[in-house]
Amino acid sequence: MAFGMILARGMTRDVLEFRKMFEPAYTLQAMHNAWPEDHMRIQQAIDAMASAIDNGEQTARHDVAFHRAILQATHNPMTIRVGETLIQLIEAALETSMQTQPEVALKVWGDL
Repeated sequence: MAFGMILARGMTRDVLEFRKMFEPAYTLQAMHNAWPEDHMRIQQAIDAMASAIDNGEQTARHDVAFHRAILQATHNPMTIRVGETLIQLIEAALETSMQTQPEVALKVWGDL
């Protein structure tokens, strides 16, 4: 499945539709399964992103770290595997959005 999704990178509308469905689902899963250490990792990712934005040094790496912290907080290997594949598919788009609208990513994730 992961290999097929990576080959289908050109299907951006489909990837976006999947992302809109999958990200809220794994976020809810993380909310139910997260340990105190997970909360700390997620907050550290948000703080690192805010600091990078303040210094004009934000990259997709910051947004990816946040997504990975939430994925890890699900403690579900299947969710993590599919989430990692999704990150690979959207990483270039995350880089663009972090350079053009970093405050949007920070606001969305800071509201959690």
